Amino acid sequence: GGLARGADGSPRTRGSWRTRGPWGAPRRLYHLLFGPKDPGELPAPPATVRDRTILLCLLFLLIAVGTAAHQLTPFLMTASCAGLVLVRRCSLRGLPFIAGVVYAAWVSFMTVGYWSSRKGELFGGLGNVFQNVQQSTGGRISQTSPQTADVQQLRILIAVAVVGLAVLGLLRRRARGIDDRVALVLLLVPFSSFGLQNYGGEIALRIYFFMLPAACLLVAYLFFPAPFDAPRVRDPRVRLRLGWLRTGSRRHWPAVAAASVFALPLVAGFLTVRYGNEKYEQVRPGDVRAFDVMTQRTKGVIGVVWMSADNPDLVGGTPVMPWSYRDFERFNYTPVIANRRDPGDLTEIVQRLREQGPGGFFVTTRGNEDFQVLTAGLAPDFAARTRAALAADPRIETVFADRDAAVYRLRRPPPEPVPPVPRPSGLGLRSSPWTPAGLVYLPVLLGVLCARELRRLRLPPGEPWRLRPLTVLAVPLFLSVVAVIVERFLVIS
Repeated sequence: GGLARGADGSPRTRGSWRTRGPWGAPRRLYHLLFGPKDPGELPAPPATVRDRTILLCLLFLLIAVGTAAHQLTPFLMTASCAGLVLVRRCSLRGLPFIAGVVYAAWVSFMTVGYWSSRKGELFGGLGNVFQNVQQSTGGRISQTSPQTADVQQLRILIAVAVVGLAVLGLLRRRARGIDDRVALVLLLVPFSSFGLQNYGGEIALRIYFFMLPAACLLVAYLFFPAPFDAPRVRDPRVRLRLGWLRTGSRRHWPAVAAASVFALPLVAGFLTVRYGNEKYEQVRPGDVRAFDVMTQRTKGVIGVVWMSADNPDLVGGTPVMPWSYRDFERFNYTPVIANRRDPGDLTEIVQRLREQGPGGFFVTTRGNEDFQVLTAGLAPDFAARTRAALAADPRIETVFADRDAAVYRLRRPPPEPVPPVPRPSGLGLRSSPWTPAGLVYLPVLLGVLCARELRRLRLPPGEPWRLRPLTVLAVPLFLSVVAVIVERFLVIS
């Protein structure tokens, strides 16, 4: 709108009347948070319809590839698109629907082999926000190793510090009358994942990764809040303290110094948390060699027996080894719970090797051994004593051994069982009564939604009513696809 004026007709600065009187402080706070602001984003550069069409087609392709590439990314892509549309920073109003339909269809048709028998795992944490937060923060802190607990606590502190500084940067920009709603949406949207599930206890870590780009931008605004295209001219009547530091080529020195003071401990903290668990996160040459030896010794299914200090279903379910290195379909993994009182007790190891038949191997690696010590409190010399007992037992043959890893098998393994190597199962779409209709409706719906957004690019301003025919066509198709997805979930699961 135009310039606001007071009762006497004189110009009035934005929000000045709101901040006077006995309620001035609350009004100033309200105006800081919700008052009118200038956009913090640079205006979009001019582009032809052809260029925007190409960019939109690339965006459709990125949505499809991102959906197939990761489990959590498509949900956050959809939520981010919806958030940007709601705050009027994205003119493609149908983009959230396109991303959502692609995501739901991928889950329904392409991942049915996973969710058909895991409803509890998928929806067990739905809505349990506080439980999911606890499991992925305090629940991740080791109760047995002080060193590991220190690293895990430092990770949480760094995340809290980054979010806190990002909020301060946002408030400092708003105090200057600048609205950074794009960064705000990208910062807040990932936190909605807390209402989904705990993601194996890692949902807080994933949220941190997704909100980090926006958080870094807002943290930078805390030190450099002024727009870079702002004019240097100021009122000469205003006298600045230490003005010689705040004008000319030196005007950014205080901000650079403050940012450096913050960045140095942050870099040190990052190095600590990144390499604090390196002792068991390394993949050493001996680890890879151990798996190569097993694939060379056995042509069929390989039964890997490995040592776990606790119930493996509670600590990850898989050994800290390159278990997906190669020939993934040939390996079966069977844990053995460690006998903490007697590292030389091989009774359960021998029993599990007999159950695996001629393809059974017991594997231990330095990474897995260190993991059991640091996260489960196993004695530091437990693995060495177990290795010595295995090497001395006449029933067991040492197949491979070095400082990094060791592989053992029975000298006289039983001839059975010999399970066949699983064959590729294909896509496994799993049909239901309404599935054929869904396979027809889905591509038609995506085509209509994409055509609707491509048509939007060619419309002159103020004529969105021209999209109504495509909208009318998309609504029943959308409802039909949703019905098919719900029906598949109810019938197949």
